[in-house]
Parts: sequence; C-alpha cells; structure tokens
Amino acid sequence: MTGAKIWMAPGDCLSIPREPRVEKLAMLAPPVECFAAPGALDEVTLPLFLRSGGRDKITPPGSHREFLRALPECVEVDYQVVAEAGHFSFMDKFPPGETETLPDGPGYRAQLVAEILDFAHL
Repeated sequence: MTGAKIWMAPGDCLSIPREPRVEKLAMLAPPVECFAAPGALDEVTLPLFLRSGGRDKITPPGSHREFLRALPECVEVDYQVVAEAGHFSFMDKFPPGETETLPDGPGYRAQLVAEILDFAHL
C-alpha cells in the first residue's frame, strides 16, 4: 500500500498498488525480509515510524537496519531500538507462552501510542 514490492520467492514479486489514503506508515517489529530484493523499496516515499526490539529474536534490529538502508534517501524515518523489548513487547496481549521483557510494558505501550499519534499528527 506504500509502493513497495513484496518478493515472495525468487522471481515471484507481488506488487500492491499504492493506496492514496495512506500518508504515513508505523511499523512495530515488522518482518521485512520480503523487501530485501534490489529495488523493492524504490517507490516508497512515505514518512516511516519504526520500532525494533533489542531482544527480538524473530525480527531483530539488524534486519530493520538493512531495510532502512534500502529505503530511498527522501524517506523521513523515526527509528528506535527499544533495548529491553522482545518481538511481542509492542502488543497488549501476548501469544501463549510469551512473556513480557520490558520492566514496565504497559507504561511503555502507553508512551508508544502517544508517539505514534504525534507522528501521525492525530
């Protein structure tokens, strides 16, 4: 919805038309490996809010840094690694078997909501 091309497998590109109502993008510990192909992010121009969990073993910050390097230079980025956050720390309700890694998860998530609303100018 932002102009990116999603690569499902080598030679299998899924292009999704850009949705004009989408003006900004907030991503919380997203899987980004499907955007690793050269040129996959060339059409992305929207401002981006991205948070990574420093303790995330599913989508670690390194994958997000690679993703950010592949974005066009014109993209405005608000990126932070939340040191104690795991993959699910950005969610209010965790999947079975997952536990909180943040010292004050509810407090952080309340702050996160305020940051996203500020980013979106809502």
